[in-house]
Amino acid sequence: MRRSATILTGLLVAMFATSAARAAQFTALTVDAPALAQPRYSQAIEVVLHLSLATDGAAVPGTACTQGCRVQVSIGPEDTPGTFFFVNDPVIDAVGTASTRLTFVDGRYGTDSAFLAADDGAPWVVRACFLGHGVAPGAPCEASPAAACAPAAVEDPNGDLCPSSATRTVALYPEIPSVALGLGFEGKLGTELVVSAEVSDATGDAAPGGTDVDGPQPTLLVGVPVQFFYDADNDGRPSLNESIGSAETNAAGVASVPFLLDPQFVLAGSYDSGIHAEFSGDDRFGVGRSSARLVVRPGDLDLERTILEVEPDVIPADNVSIALIRVRLVDEFNNQLDETSEPHDVQMTTDLGRLLDEVERDPTLGFYSIELQATRKVGTATVTVTVDGTEVGTAAVEMTGESCTCGHARSSDSTAAGGALLLLALPLARRRRGRA
Repeated sequence: MRRSATILTGLLVAMFATSAARAAQFTALTVDAPALAQPRYSQAIEVVLHLSLATDGAAVPGTACTQGCRVQVSIGPEDTPGTFFFVNDPVIDAVGTASTRLTFVDGRYGTDSAFLAADDGAPWVVRACFLGHGVAPGAPCEASPAAACAPAAVEDPNGDLCPSSATRTVALYPEIPSVALGLGFEGKLGTELVVSAEVSDATGDAAPGGTDVDGPQPTLLVGVPVQFFYDADNDGRPSLNESIGSAETNAAGVASVPFLLDPQFVLAGSYDSGIHAEFSGDDRFGVGRSSARLVVRPGDLDLERTILEVEPDVIPADNVSIALIRVRLVDEFNNQLDETSEPHDVQMTTDLGRLLDEVERDPTLGFYSIELQATRKVGTATVTVTVDGTEVGTAAVEMTGESCTCGHARSSDSTAAGGALLLLALPLARRRRGRA
């Protein structure tokens, strides 16, 4: 009887053990796309991973990962898979989610290798590996993390979890540096300007282990080359033949070059984007550019180069016609003075005709002008011009009689008008005689 009972008990135990035995459960691991669409070189992104059962996609219950359920995370360049850097091994929570932060900064993880970026996005691979729970990892994760869970594997009486892995490619873009040229530059032709630009990483570097995407403040870039240009044709696209020099940024992140406003190369005037600065970038930073307004004032006044203009220089002596006298002041380089130049005292006198109003300055077109009206006296009017009290020249305007061939149309109009006035005056004269 005892022997029978012992056998029965053994059979029940064996049956219970057989019915309670379960195979280890297959798992699936996924890596979310980074929230930043285009992560930059010195930014931090959140790496979020999800562990679920491979059979139905349901999240792994937290009770199944109460002890040592972790995911290893590493990152490396796509073309050299053997240089992956270990990042972290976050613990999976009750709903199968784990997260860690990845900061793209040179040497952040204690390695001599640098994170490289490209204008079109250098491919980097985030690799996540769940080593399993309650079963031997088997083959290395990189080779085949599910090898330990092959169908031929022994049943796991505790229903533990098999290893799994996942990857996510992240395109890493260069940081866009800030190149600050200031509000503008101004100088007189023939003098020298100092053109400076500050280069910085406007967003700074995100601190490892923190929660910020960017750094707390800008980071000055020291020892980077900056090329400067004078946009001679003011088209907004400086070329190599418009370069005025290059320099590296100092400890304050500032690069400076002297710029001689040479009249052989530089023209007086206002340029909306006359000065350009460019940092061509490197493995970490992309291209940074900036432009600033440039005002080149004409040089000192050269009285001997003063230009006198008359339009027209022949008018009828009809007491109506007008000639315009213009005085153009230029500098020693024959550049016309403009609105950036100091005003000058320009006076004009004439020995025939009448000068109307005062001399007017047009700073935009750069001349001083006055109108000369004809009288009925035939002759040549000599207009004398003085600038700042110094006589600079004379202009001649010929006032002709009706035989003038310079302005028949105007003379005919005047004759017709005179005839009409005469016809109107005749009846008036007759009335006056009648009354007398």
